[in-house]
Amino acid sequence: MTNQDLDWPIRVAAMNALQHLVRQHGEVLSWDVIDRGFTYQGETLNFANRARGIFWPRQMRETALSIKTTVPRQGREARYERFREAG
Repeated sequence: MTNQDLDWPIRVAAMNALQHLVRQHGEVLSWDVIDRGFTYQGETLNFANRARGIFWPRQMRETALSIKTTVPRQGREARYERFREAG
């Protein structure tokens, strides 16, 4: 019995597309560039979702594609800071 990762081809396509964008635009990508997404099997998929921290495209079955967090406003604790300190 083998454990197939059904999402692997999508993640590979995303990483290849990101590498291309980094070569084109540099290591810091604007949201406008990220928001264009990437092509997988003739369909445009998003890298991330601006409203969601954990982004799981409908085409993926087993794993999230991206996780993002934001810089907290002054005087507020970073949302995941407590987890980093606990680890």
